[in-house]
Amino acid sequence: MRLVLSSDKLTTEHKEAATDIVDYLKENGHELIGVLIEKRYNLKPMKKYDVENSSAIKFLKENNLHHSTQGWIKENDIEKPIIHISADIRKLDKAFDKK
Repeated sequence: MRLVLSSDKLTTEHKEAATDIVDYLKENGHELIGVLIEKRYNLKPMKKYDVENSSAIKFLKENNLHHSTQGWIKENDIEKPIIHISADIRKLDKAFDKK
């Protein structure tokens, strides 16, 4: 039976061992394999999208509209939030009609 490790269930010891293996591979000419292992097991923290500089979030804040983060998508080594907007339709209409 094959053990399948999920990247979110790795212990610190697992990550340290995997990082050591990745370093060894890179030092010995196997850069691509090392990078693939890093990505598969999320060994390097990903950058998060700066939502405070988002024009959409600024618009929501300016119009006192609530949003919440529902999850994240990964694109070009950056985690970007999936947001949910919840508001009374009248409030939304008023905010969008201003523009």
